[in-house]
Amino acid sequence: MKKILLILLCTSSLSARMLIDKIVARVNGVNIMYSTLQVDSVMTGRRPTLDEAIADELWVQRAKARNLEPSDLDIDKQIISMKQQNNLMELSDEEVDQRLIVELGMNLERYRLMVKRASAASRAQSQELWGRCTVRAREVEDYCKKHPQVTTARYRFKLAPLTEVQTAKWNIGGTVPEDIEWDEFDWIEKPRLATHLRVVTSMKPGEISKPIKTASGYVAVQLIEKVAAREQSLQERYGEVEQLLRNEKMDVASIAMGKELFKDAIIVKL
Repeated sequence: MKKILLILLCTSSLSARMLIDKIVARVNGVNIMYSTLQVDSVMTGRRPTLDEAIADELWVQRAKARNLEPSDLDIDKQIISMKQQNNLMELSDEEVDQRLIVELGMNLERYRLMVKRASAASRAQSQELWGRCTVRAREVEDYCKKHPQVTTARYRFKLAPLTEVQTAKWNIGGTVPEDIEWDEFDWIEKPRLATHLRVVTSMKPGEISKPIKTASGYVAVQLIEKVAAREQSLQERYGEVEQLLRNEKMDVASIAMGKELFKDAIIVKL
């Protein structure tokens, strides 16, 4: 039977789902139940540890305090998306309930609640991260100056294999034979040029090389166009560098946020 896509793994056994529930922790007066630890998270696709469940509850509480909870319409859209991805649109709510219970150990109402909580926690985390991870234009400019990036030279050219007769006429007469057949090659970067083709790096557009000896005979090359190596501009790199610096800040901020999240919370593990 196809697994629900938004949940990566199902619980290990039906007997585990039938255990009597109990309180395992209280977070600012809100209970965390044992059953919460027995169902895969919609965020990670695996069962949460107790500390992870506590952190999730703290983020949900922060989302509520900041009015960041998703609306019923937002959750409806996510439920519809889940049903579409799993070919459940034609089933009644009762039938969907049965599928979820068998595969995930929860009914549709519980699944909906988990999606809502996960969305709320994600919104609170995102708001916190973006608030801490603003990247200023000066930071991007300084990074680009310290870490310049140079583009690779590239070339468009034509290549023609030469017979022994064509090569001999060319060497004697000094002119390009009229009966040679050219094959055109699109942009090739300098490091990818074969040894016998590196002559194009010193040619001008339109220029034709002399016959070049290769392991399989002679060839001629005509340069069509070239783009020289150059240092990329700030404008070209801005978006990429901004995201790089933001990711670095996010790594640091995530650790700090995790510590601060627990700082003023009243947590009792039972």
